[in-house]
Amino acid sequence: MKKLLLGLCLVISSLSYSQTHDGIGYLFVDGTVMDYDKQQHVSLGLFGGFSGYAIACSFTENRWERMLFGFAVGTTLGVLKETHDSRPGGTGFDWEDLAYTSGGSIVGAWSFDILNGGQRKKKAKKKKEQLQGRVLHELELN
Repeated sequence: MKKLLLGLCLVISSLSYSQTHDGIGYLFVDGTVMDYDKQQHVSLGLFGGFSGYAIACSFTENRWERMLFGFAVGTTLGVLKETHDSRPGGTGFDWEDLAYTSGGSIVGAWSFDILNGGQRKKKAKKKKEQLQGRVLHELELN
């Protein structure tokens, strides 16, 4: 839970950091390095990927399913945003913006997976202890 809160705080701080602060954008880089709009899309994807992975932790143990769910959540947010933009009077559906959002969701889910690495070590240790317990039990029976 602490990791989730830390990650969400980092994402929220990048989202709330205004582009008026000395020309630094949402990903803390200058607008000449990456357009501010693209930085917003990556930040949205990061938030979706990170949140999706965290949600998936509650219903699956498989890390690839968790990462896929994080990617799906982030990309879904991007599709919804671009669909909203395609309404009359909007800027239109932009595949490049969707690609930036999807890329952010991959990085967000992958980041949470890296932060969650200690869980795999604990599970491996628990499995090893269970195996040792079974071996000792078999030896006692013989």
